[in-house]
Amino acid sequence: MSETFTYDNLLAGDQRRLVNGPAIVDLGQVLSRGALLGRVLRVIGAAAADVGNTGEGTISNEALTAAAEVGVYRIVCITAGPPAVFAVYTPDGTRIGDATAEVSYSNRVAFLIEAYGTAFAVGDVFTVEVEAGSLEVTQASTTALDGSAEPYAILAEDVDASAAPVLTSVYLEGEFAEEQVGYAGGVMLPDDADDWREPCRLIGIYLRPTVAA
Repeated sequence: MSETFTYDNLLAGDQRRLVNGPAIVDLGQVLSRGALLGRVLRVIGAAAADVGNTGEGTISNEALTAAAEVGVYRIVCITAGPPAVFAVYTPDGTRIGDATAEVSYSNRVAFLIEAYGTAFAVGDVFTVEVEAGSLEVTQASTTALDGSAEPYAILAEDVDASAAPVLTSVYLEGEFAEEQVGYAGGVMLPDDADDWREPCRLIGIYLRPTVAA
């Protein structure tokens, strides 16, 4: 829906339409009006060994990377070793690289295959699942791995979702004072307007400087 422009410290102009809409803030977030938001697009799911495996080793430390795709990754033993070597396949069947037992792997997904007991055999299989996210909004961060490194909206009101997800209003398009937008913090390199100006522009959110240098 479109909203009539009314000046405040966050809204920076009326040359482009202001569009708002509903969104659900992810559990655990406490955010102020003006926070730059992304959406939870993916989460790490289960990792498991195939029940028919010869080897008794396990898979652990499964995690997302920024390039993770939703679906099931197959990890197939191609060299028994030791150390055993595994081909890694994306959900669409593309081979993206090899993993070695006892060595941490990170390409689309991250994991560690640990060998013990009966040795692995060619054809042993592990899987790692990346599940679709909730699409709830959260503080956008350039370092996020769950999809919220992509900007989605700007929060229109203060929200406390520390106890449960909260339905709120967000700005999907418009012009905003970049000094009033809330960016993700960080100990060493917190986000700032320079990190977000171009990706925000691509979705109709324009960050404007309003304070003279």
